[in-house]
Amino acid sequence: MSYIRGIDVSHHQGDISWAKVDDDIRFVFVKATEGTSYVDPKFHTNVSGARTSGKKVGAYHFARFSNVKEAQAEALHFLSVVNDYDLDFHILDLEVGAGDLTDACKAFFEVLRDHKRGGLFLYSFPAFMRAHLKPQVVDSDVKLWIAHHGAKSPTFYYWPDWSIWQYSSTAKVNGIAGNVDVNYAKPELFDGAKPASKPKAKPAAGGLLRRGDRGPAVKDVQLQLNAKGFNCGAADGIFGPKTESAVKSFQKAAHIAVDGIVGPQTRAALAKYQKPKAASKKASVPYPGHLIKRGSRGKDVERVQRAVGVKVDGIFGPQTEAAVKAYQKRHGLAADGIVGPKTWAVMF
Repeated sequence: MSYIRGIDVSHHQGDISWAKVDDDIRFVFVKATEGTSYVDPKFHTNVSGARTSGKKVGAYHFARFSNVKEAQAEALHFLSVVNDYDLDFHILDLEVGAGDLTDACKAFFEVLRDHKRGGLFLYSFPAFMRAHLKPQVVDSDVKLWIAHHGAKSPTFYYWPDWSIWQYSSTAKVNGIAGNVDVNYAKPELFDGAKPASKPKAKPAAGGLLRRGDRGPAVKDVQLQLNAKGFNCGAADGIFGPKTESAVKSFQKAAHIAVDGIVGPQTRAALAKYQKPKAASKKASVPYPGHLIKRGSRGKDVERVQRAVGVKVDGIFGPQTEAAVKAYQKRHGLAADGIVGPKTWAVMF
């Protein structure tokens, strides 16, 4: 069989001279994101360069998740970065983690389907697949991209066959300084690749809502956002730029993926979100003059527990410490789990 060659790139390849890249390189996978916040600094440049050179282009997300909820958040982060592009492929790069990641992997792809993204691939390597995935990971619309360097043919699990094989990470390609990953694709897969379809303009009530949508479902979201302090302007049922901006502001405040799209996660967060009370001088609490940390007890611990949203029992245990660290991280403080003067000042 005559395979088709392609490469996968990230910022590690530096500046790529796309006009000089070998003609037989007919597809490019570009790193877009990692975890829930990282964006590859070369993503936009690499996508544009690969497109200009006439190659098929896909984007991949390097997973850091350990459960379904984290996988959903990472998928939304990935979508928030690739949303402006009609890509031929959308790839989950799953090569680190612990335990059974089958359900989390499937949840990631489900979010991509909800957002009308196609050309789905799972990237992994044999040992990781065997250790962390089960046969149930296979879905009919998800193809396998397997990494097995230096082999005559790749080893893989669960899928009936591989679709893309990363056979080396030390190849030399014109236009790229240093080494680059190279891949073979089955010809039938390459010929059948299609750009992602655009979302429907008018989703049904309860479905995804985004800029350009209209109707009662949009108006309901606008009313909720306005009531909770995120100004959409008039609740007119038109999802315009002001509504999108309000949605993003809310998502940021609720600590969920910021993509400006109202889906199940955003709806659930809206339902339970409580508008913060206006701060007042009377509400401030003087710093008690001592560190509050694991092992501390008393009324000051109770105040901290109320501020970070855990069970109020006046005992500073592991759960309180973890919640304090998360609070500190969200507010740009040193996440040491200890409530000192700076943390106390932000809390109260």
